[in-house]
Amino acid sequence: MKEKRIKEIREKLAVFSFPRLQELLTLSSLLEKESIPLEEVREFISSYLELQETRRVVFEKINKEKERKWNKNTRRCPLCKMPLSFRPITVPKGKGNVNGYTCLWYCQEENCNFEEYTYEDFKEVYTKIMGG
Repeated sequence: MKEKRIKEIREKLAVFSFPRLQELLTLSSLLEKESIPLEEVREFISSYLELQETRRVVFEKINKEKERKWNKNTRRCPLCKMPLSFRPITVPKGKGNVNGYTCLWYCQEENCNFEEYTYEDFKEVYTKIMGG
Protein backbone atom coordinates (compact mmCIF):
# COMPACT_ATOMS: atom_id res chain seq x y z
CA MET A 1 0.00 0.00 0.00
CA LYS A 2 1.27 3.41 -0.89
CA GLU A 3 2.27 5.91 1.79
CA LYS A 4 -0.32 8.41 0.57
CA ARG A 5 -3.13 5.85 0.93
CA ILE A 6 -1.94 4.84 4.42
CA LYS A 7 -1.99 8.48 5.48
CA GLU A 8 -5.50 8.91 4.03
CA ILE A 9 -6.82 5.84 5.88
CA ARG A 10 -5.12 6.93 9.12
CA GLU A 11 -6.80 10.35 8.90
CA LYS A 12 -10.24 8.87 8.26
CA LEU A 13 -9.98 6.31 11.05
CA ALA A 14 -8.35 8.63 13.59
CA VAL A 15 -11.69 9.22 15.34
CA PHE A 16 -11.85 5.55 16.35
CA SER A 17 -9.89 4.10 19.25
CA PHE A 18 -7.45 1.28 18.65
CA PRO A 19 -9.68 -1.33 20.38
CA ARG A 20 -12.55 -0.33 18.06
CA LEU A 21 -10.32 -0.84 15.03
CA GLN A 22 -9.33 -4.26 16.37
CA GLU A 23 -13.06 -5.08 16.68
CA LEU A 24 -13.51 -4.00 13.07
CA LEU A 25 -10.80 -6.39 11.94
CA THR A 26 -12.25 -9.25 13.99
CA LEU A 27 -15.75 -8.66 12.60
CA SER A 28 -14.46 -8.27 9.06
CA SER A 29 -12.54 -11.52 9.31
CA LEU A 30 -15.56 -13.35 10.67
CA LEU A 31 -17.86 -11.99 7.95
CA GLU A 32 -15.34 -12.87 5.26
CA LYS A 33 -14.81 -16.39 6.65
CA GLU A 34 -18.57 -17.04 6.88
CA SER A 35 -19.29 -15.40 3.48
CA ILE A 36 -21.68 -12.86 4.97
CA PRO A 37 -21.91 -9.71 2.86
CA LEU A 38 -21.95 -6.36 4.62
CA GLU A 39 -25.35 -5.59 3.07
CA GLU A 40 -26.84 -8.60 4.91
CA VAL A 41 -25.37 -7.32 8.16
CA ARG A 42 -27.03 -3.96 7.51
CA GLU A 43 -30.36 -5.72 6.91
CA PHE A 44 -29.89 -7.79 10.07
CA ILE A 45 -29.20 -4.69 12.16
CA SER A 46 -32.16 -2.88 10.64
CA SER A 47 -34.55 -5.76 11.39
CA TYR A 48 -33.12 -6.07 14.91
CA LEU A 49 -33.72 -2.36 15.54
CA GLU A 50 -37.27 -2.65 14.17
CA LEU A 51 -37.92 -5.58 16.52
CA GLN A 52 -36.56 -3.60 19.47
CA GLU A 53 -38.80 -0.66 18.56
CA THR A 54 -41.82 -2.97 18.29
CA ARG A 55 -41.03 -4.42 21.71
CA ARG A 56 -40.69 -0.92 23.17
CA VAL A 57 -44.05 0.16 21.73
CA VAL A 58 -45.79 -2.98 23.04
CA PHE A 59 -44.16 -2.55 26.46
CA GLU A 60 -45.33 1.10 26.56
CA LYS A 61 -48.90 0.08 25.65
CA ILE A 62 -48.92 -2.60 28.35
CA ASN A 63 -47.62 -0.14 30.95
CA LYS A 64 -50.15 2.52 29.91
CA GLU A 65 -52.97 -0.01 30.20
CA LYS A 66 -51.74 -1.09 33.64
CA GLU A 67 -51.49 2.54 34.74
CA ARG A 68 -54.97 3.27 33.37
CA LYS A 69 -56.41 0.25 35.19
CA TRP A 70 -54.63 1.17 38.42
CA ASN A 71 -55.74 4.81 38.29
CA LYS A 72 -59.33 3.77 37.58
CA ASN A 73 -59.62 1.14 40.33
CA THR A 74 -57.33 2.23 43.15
CA ARG A 75 -58.22 4.24 46.24
CA ARG A 76 -58.19 8.02 46.01
CA CYS A 77 -56.22 10.29 48.29
CA PRO A 78 -58.54 11.76 50.92
CA LEU A 79 -56.63 15.05 50.74
CA CYS A 80 -56.21 15.72 47.00
CA LYS A 81 -58.39 13.00 45.40
CA MET A 82 -55.59 11.70 43.16
CA PRO A 83 -54.99 7.93 42.75
CA LEU A 84 -52.93 6.49 45.60
CA SER A 85 -49.84 4.34 45.16
CA PHE A 86 -49.38 1.16 47.13
CA ARG A 87 -46.24 -0.69 48.09
CA PRO A 88 -45.24 -3.56 50.34
CA ILE A 89 -43.12 -2.97 53.42
CA THR A 90 -40.26 -5.43 53.45
CA VAL A 91 -38.96 -4.69 56.96
CA PRO A 92 -40.35 -7.34 59.33
CA LYS A 93 -41.98 -6.47 62.61
CA GLY A 94 -39.31 -5.33 65.03
CA LYS A 95 -37.13 -2.32 65.66
CA GLY A 96 -37.54 -0.90 62.13
CA ASN A 97 -41.26 -1.71 61.92
CA VAL A 98 -42.62 -1.57 65.48
CA ASN A 99 -46.27 -2.12 64.50
CA GLY A 100 -45.55 -4.83 61.94
CA TYR A 101 -47.19 -3.01 59.03
CA THR A 102 -47.18 -4.90 55.74
CA CYS A 103 -48.04 -2.16 53.23
CA LEU A 104 -48.17 1.57 52.66
CA TRP A 105 -50.73 3.64 50.78
CA TYR A 106 -49.22 6.97 49.75
CA CYS A 107 -49.90 9.93 47.48
CA GLN A 108 -47.29 10.86 44.90
CA GLU A 109 -48.61 14.32 44.20
CA GLU A 110 -45.92 16.94 44.76
CA ASN A 111 -47.84 19.05 47.28
CA CYS A 112 -49.54 16.18 49.11
CA ASN A 113 -47.95 14.08 51.83
CA PHE A 114 -50.70 11.57 52.60
CA GLU A 115 -49.48 8.20 53.93
CA GLU A 116 -51.42 5.36 55.48
CA TYR A 117 -49.77 2.24 56.84
CA THR A 118 -51.79 -0.97 56.74
CA TYR A 119 -51.76 -4.69 57.46
CA GLU A 120 -53.27 -5.59 54.08
CA ASP A 121 -51.76 -8.30 51.87
CA PHE A 122 -50.00 -6.64 48.94
CA LYS A 123 -50.73 -9.40 46.40
CA GLU A 124 -54.42 -9.53 47.27
CA VAL A 125 -54.86 -5.76 46.99
CA TYR A 126 -52.90 -5.57 43.74
CA THR A 127 -54.87 -8.45 42.20
CA LYS A 128 -58.17 -6.87 43.26
CA ILE A 129 -57.26 -3.47 41.78
CA MET A 130 -55.85 -4.88 38.54
CA GLY A 131 -58.79 -7.23 38.08
CA GLY A 132 -56.82 -10.44 38.01
